[in-house]
Amino acid sequence: MAMAMHFEPNKTTPASVPEPTTVTSLALVGLALVGGKLRNRNKA
Repeated sequence: MAMAMHFEPNKTTPASVPEPTTVTSLALVGLALVGGKLRNRNKA
């Protein structure tokens, strides 16, 4: 999924735009995964 999401915007937007948006999206996904793991540990 990550690869598809990364390449699609490159076709429609300038090269300078997808880079920061991809980095921020990946960071948000990482934070969400970490937050989910921490929540699951707290529940257990």
